[in-house]
Amino acid sequence: MAIPSVPHLGRPNCNYCGQCGRGCFRQDKGSADNAFVKPNIASTYCHVITQAKVTRINTDETSVAKNRISSVDYIDKAGKKQRVKAKMLILAAGAIQSPRLLLLSKSKHSPNGLANESGQVGKNFMETLFWTSSAIHPKKLNSFKGIPSDAICWDFNAPNLAKDFIGGFRLTPTTLEADFGGAVSYALRVVPGWGHKHQQKMQQAIGHVLSVGAVGESLPNKKSYIDLDPTIRDIHNNPVARIHSYLPKMEIKRLYAMAQKCRELLQASGVDTIFEEYGTYDMFNATHVFGTCRMGNNAKTSVVNQYGQSHRWENLFITDASVFPSSGGGESPSLTISALAMRTADYIESLLSKV
Repeated sequence: MAIPSVPHLGRPNCNYCGQCGRGCFRQDKGSADNAFVKPNIASTYCHVITQAKVTRINTDETSVAKNRISSVDYIDKAGKKQRVKAKMLILAAGAIQSPRLLLLSKSKHSPNGLANESGQVGKNFMETLFWTSSAIHPKKLNSFKGIPSDAICWDFNAPNLAKDFIGGFRLTPTTLEADFGGAVSYALRVVPGWGHKHQQKMQQAIGHVLSVGAVGESLPNKKSYIDLDPTIRDIHNNPVARIHSYLPKMEIKRLYAMAQKCRELLQASGVDTIFEEYGTYDMFNATHVFGTCRMGNNAKTSVVNQYGQSHRWENLFITDASVFPSSGGGESPSLTISALAMRTADYIESLLSKV
């Protein structure tokens, strides 16, 4: 969770209010804005332009000859078009917006989109395969307190978990992630009724909900990908990203196993009733998405190399989950993204030292 139990680097200690998913009002959570952006701005080596929308990555005749991108266009918060030259460009807009920007940046030198010589930009999209089961526990757990995920079970995260499908999943408490952190969610989803009796039932129910969730491995398939929408455009008249999502039979089998384990865990805890269940079979979820600018050694089948560097454009690097060739089981990608980004930073530093 990257939350401090004591004041740390100017951030207060966590009060375990359970509202991490809504943004940390105390600003103790070690999210990027607190842990990285603020200290970097304070160092004077980093300048952040806020409320800006990057619209295009450019090449010109001189830069093409050297296999380098030349500049980036963006629209500032006043609505004015701006251009900044780029010695090195690091793209980290995520597995949906990174491919969108590359596809928007097509030119006569890159007719299918920038860095898309392999045709793999936007392909191999992997989404969040998830399931959540919620129940009423007979004991008052005060489950609206604490932190959203305070335990993880990896017992079922092996790729050879079952005979009829490949890939595993992890299990974790999801009471707060399922938004049972306050009275409103109980009134709307747990306790029916109105008036004084409803109030009495609410007092009895608060803190009794227990949810268990699972996140499973997602594997690439040809029917899941990102492209540019042919009709819908943003406020700058650029096509928005269009998400194509498809669940193959193997994913559905894995999802069924995830649901079964969530139910078993809840029943073993002594719950009375499972009252709500939902998952990827019911809705699309983009909590963890991967793969649309995949990493690989072969330039014909991937977008970037092991350092996140475009196979063609020497000064273009991608450092987000779009470079993942697989989703890595049911794990959160944050630490892997950070590790890959640091490796890319070291590699860029070595390149700049040779210039």
